[in-house]
Amino acid sequence: MRLHRLHARLAWLLLIIVVAAAIPLGSARPFFWALFAVLIGAAGLYYGLGLERTNNGLRRTPIGWFAAVGFGVLCVFLLAQALPLPWPSGLVGDLMTRDGTVLALSQISLAPGNTLLMLVQMLSYGLLVLLVTLVGANRYRRLRMLDALFLVIVVHAAYSVIALTQLGDIVLIFPKWAYEGVATGTFVNRNSFATYLAIGLVLGTALTLDEIGYRMGADRLTRAKDGGRPVRSLTLHIVGLLVVMSALLATQSRMGAAAALLGVLVVAIPLIAALPLRSSRRLLIGLAALVPAVALFQFYGLGLLERLGSVEGAADVRRDLYAQVIEMISARPWAGYGGAAFEVAFPLFHRPPVSADLVWDKAHNTYLALWAELGIVVGSIPILILLWFGVRLLRSCVTSPDRVAQLVALGALAAVALHSFVDFSLEIEANALLLLMLVALGLAALRPRASGKLSEGVDGK
Repeated sequence: MRLHRLHARLAWLLLIIVVAAAIPLGSARPFFWALFAVLIGAAGLYYGLGLERTNNGLRRTPIGWFAAVGFGVLCVFLLAQALPLPWPSGLVGDLMTRDGTVLALSQISLAPGNTLLMLVQMLSYGLLVLLVTLVGANRYRRLRMLDALFLVIVVHAAYSVIALTQLGDIVLIFPKWAYEGVATGTFVNRNSFATYLAIGLVLGTALTLDEIGYRMGADRLTRAKDGGRPVRSLTLHIVGLLVVMSALLATQSRMGAAAALLGVLVVAIPLIAALPLRSSRRLLIGLAALVPAVALFQFYGLGLLERLGSVEGAADVRRDLYAQVIEMISARPWAGYGGAAFEVAFPLFHRPPVSADLVWDKAHNTYLALWAELGIVVGSIPILILLWFGVRLLRSCVTSPDRVAQLVALGALAAVALHSFVDFSLEIEANALLLLMLVALGLAALRPRASGKLSEGVDGK
């Protein structure tokens, strides 16, 4: 029982941390990276001391060897980038500024302090995933955590609409300095907020369809085992979905809407197909879900529709930017310029036709940003780890009767992966923490193997 209480308290502590990260401008500032790294570290220390008091050891987790090894390589490389080591000249090389000045560097990173801070951030991400897979092994607790996350996202969505329409279009308590006239919630950038809402829409869709299936008798016997499931209000979930959809449309984020659609399809198709209904009735349910969506589009979607007409111009700007980022990568394809050092390194390559009137501190493509900062090999590690998680979740949810958390993780991964092609939403801490918590909850739902891992029934805590 004492272990059960420890896991319950840790679960709520982690939820509070992830939820709080969205409040101070999406935690898009380095100060908040350090702050939440300290908080996650404190949660890990609390858990370690709790295990010591209860005389329990650390359970095995379903993270997998590939992710563990890859994460270790990533962290070691970040540390190495910031240290003045005797690197081969062919790996690091001297850099030349636009006025011809040669920069002779003793370390890889152009911003060693930023790189060390990114290392701390990555360590906090890894610890969060580890802790969530441990506390999420209990099915009832896992579903409660998903419910709590959706409720918080609904509150953020409601606040964003109220702040836009009733409070003078503010962010927190301050007048906006960017993206006036569109919903940004507590974030600065509408696209980053749209990613947060897209993940919420994926989560809410999965929980709503799961509740419908449960009430219709699908997997009722299976769901009654190992702690059962929390009681949900279907009406409140549907209302919450409409609130999140309203806020998403009010952001007028084109790719945010596309990412949300992709993520929703990932979770909706298998859950609707699993409903104990005839095919025609399944189709009616799907069509009925479109009715409120069409109504909301009439109120909030016109601005988004107008922005669709400027896609070609935005694509031209992105194409010019990406061409220069690729040139930047090709100059240092293996070593990179240092974690979190893009804004320091890119001015060395910035030139027309990319506008000089804007500060390009982001690559507006998370994949290119990783390759620019960490090199092609190490920069691909975070991508491959998330892909590895996605493959494992996909293989498991095909046969798992308890697959809601797994589908939510897959839908969130799909939405974020698409949006990351044209923006930097995953470089915003609040989005990264939310995605990692959902992925970890999905991993926690994986069926244990017969290799000695503790089963969920044995866990029960």
